[in-house]
Amino acid sequence: MSRESGAATGLENFWPDVSTVESASKSVRTATGLAFLVAGVNALLALLTWADVIRILPTWSLVDGTAFGILGLFIHRRSRVAAVLCLALYLGEIAHKAATGVMGTTAAAVPFFLALYFVHGVRATFSIAKLERAGDRPGS
Repeated sequence: MSRESGAATGLENFWPDVSTVESASKSVRTATGLAFLVAGVNALLALLTWADVIRILPTWSLVDGTAFGILGLFIHRRSRVAAVLCLALYLGEIAHKAATGVMGTTAAAVPFFLALYFVHGVRATFSIAKLERAGDRPGS
């Protein structure tokens, strides 16, 4: 069945439609939630390291957690800059972990899929801005 008929293709989670404000808003909400999740995990692991409970992430990861939390707030407000910065920060963390050998090859798939959801957030924020600009034009 064709996509226009409303049938699910099974790939909506990997490349969601952002052609309407409603569908793009779903991707924005997903990227917002993911930013908060990454913020919370980074902050929790950094605090556990600071308290000498476990040593998974350095304590400076608390700064990363704070950054992801703040960016998540702005992504929720559909900020294109925040979406791009959040994606860049996340990709930078993945690159750093890969370069230092912290991330094994078997664990590489999870950050890849999470990064894909940040990409969808970027796509969605730009799509919403474009759709809202088109709706504000006289005669439309």
